[in-house]
Amino acid sequence: MTNASTTKKKMLTLATATGAILIALTLYVAFGFDSVSNTGLVGYMMAVPIVMTVLSFAFGYKDINDDLSDEEVAYFAHRSYIFGGLIFVLSIIIILAMMLR
Repeated sequence: MTNASTTKKKMLTLATATGAILIALTLYVAFGFDSVSNTGLVGYMMAVPIVMTVLSFAFGYKDINDDLSDEEVAYFAHRSYIFGGLIFVLSIIIILAMMLR
């Protein structure tokens, strides 16, 4: 059952890493704008994608227990990877679009 504990650690690491990356990139883009209202708007606009990305991996972490079978662990991990990865990639595309303004 090391698969469950290893996958749980991956989910927690991904939740932390994706959250930190998105927050850092959002701050970088936000402070590049001239006015305070645009800076606040960038932070406000990116709050939901950041929370959704972190929650997708955090729920994957929370759903995986040590007593689950390997198929169930794979299902929960796959579900978290797809949703979290999709939201993360879309967030990066939004940040890149704001950088190219």
